[in-house]
Amino acid sequence: EKKIFQSKKEKTPLSLILMDIDHFKQYNDCFGHQAGDVVLRQIGEIFSGLITPNAMFARYGGDEFAVVLTNHTDEEVFAFAEQIRSIIESTHFEGEDKLYHGKLTMSVGISVFGDNIDNDEDLIKCADDALYRAKFYNRNRVEVYTSVLELLKEDIENEQHSLISSMKTLI
Repeated sequence: EKKIFQSKKEKTPLSLILMDIDHFKQYNDCFGHQAGDVVLRQIGEIFSGLITPNAMFARYGGDEFAVVLTNHTDEEVFAFAEQIRSIIESTHFEGEDKLYHGKLTMSVGISVFGDNIDNDEDLIKCADDALYRAKFYNRNRVEVYTSVLELLKEDIENEQHSLISSMKTLI
């Protein structure tokens, strides 16, 4: 909330990156929660090496992490998220080669405050939607939230905006 308030006040960009370790439950099931805790600490160490004054990292859930970035362009945010994904993919975690997929990876979802996202709940929901899409499309990827309705709106001529309004109501 503080970062959103600051972003509104200063008219600066604000982005949320949600990350989820792919197949982490399987890792915990195979090697135990203590081994899983070691992986979480390793990932925390990776993040600590990437901390900048404009980045705030946090563990968001069991195997989820969040990054709030301020004063970064959309391209910089995507590049940062891709860097994290790539580092996790190239890091060796004890026993990962014995997993069905052979590697622990990370799926990433990004949302950007502004445009159609104007509060903290929407920022989180949209990043979560993008993360779900990354998981749905074979994991180990970065997805940026895009509103399907906004894409449709761009494709439809001005006189057909009432159609979009009807679709929003139905949805």
